[in-house]
Amino acid sequence: EAFINRAERCSAPLNAIVVRDFERARARARAADEARARGECWGELHGMPMTVKESTEVQGLPLSKGSPARRARLSDTSEPAVVALERAGAIIFGKTNVPCDCLD
Repeated sequence: EAFINRAERCSAPLNAIVVRDFERARARARAADEARARGECWGELHGMPMTVKESTEVQGLPLSKGSPARRARLSDTSEPAVVALERAGAIIFGKTNVPCDCLD
């Protein structure tokens, strides 16, 4: 919850976190806490809140690669890096800004 509160407080002026997945992150955090209480460990990143770049495929989240024209596109699957992070116990709570079409 602390990471979400900080994101809500600090992201707006910077336009840093452009896709928020707070409800799904809260549910996964609760599940992580419950698993830990049972003595389970999901991996090296158990319960670690984190973001990924907006150009990263995360199932169910928008993937515009910074282009307003693609804002409505939702990812059908998560890319392997995200799957690996989640298998290690990470909790993805948002996606951070990228330049339009990921061009810099």
